[in-house]
Amino acid sequence: MPRGMGYGRGFRGGRGRGGGGRGWDPEAFQGPPFAPPAPGAGFPENPWPAQADRKTELELLKAQAEALKEQMEGINARIRELESEPSPESPPRSARSSLPVAVVDETMCVGCGACARVCPVGAIAVNGTARVDEEKCLGCGRCMAACPRGALTLRQR
Repeated sequence: MPRGMGYGRGFRGGRGRGGGGRGWDPEAFQGPPFAPPAPGAGFPENPWPAQADRKTELELLKAQAEALKEQMEGINARIRELESEPSPESPPRSARSSLPVAVVDETMCVGCGACARVCPVGAIAVNGTARVDEEKCLGCGRCMAACPRGALTLRQR
């Protein structure tokens, strides 16, 4: 076997390629691969059981809505829980006093929010210009790297 040819016979001539590399066979074409089913064939028009009347359908929809409501409440509770917990990336508050903190030059900031999107602890809020919460800031410098205007610097606390 020649080098570099693998198991096949070169470009478009390899085995397992369907048709042996002779190209597409229009006679083998059976129609569009993802054609929707004809009405009455495959999927019913109404996904509810045929015997379901308006009252039954209404009850089913209300039960579904209630289940979704409970699911959303659980999701929102978990979001609030995660937002109130300190990030695993953040050091204890006592250790933060030796870390630098991000500072915004308000004359250069255009309020684009790039810094806030990359902050791992949510220490930056943008309302016209960026503002850094020094209690939350880790001094990691990600905001500096993301800022297109160079409006952020790090300074010692």
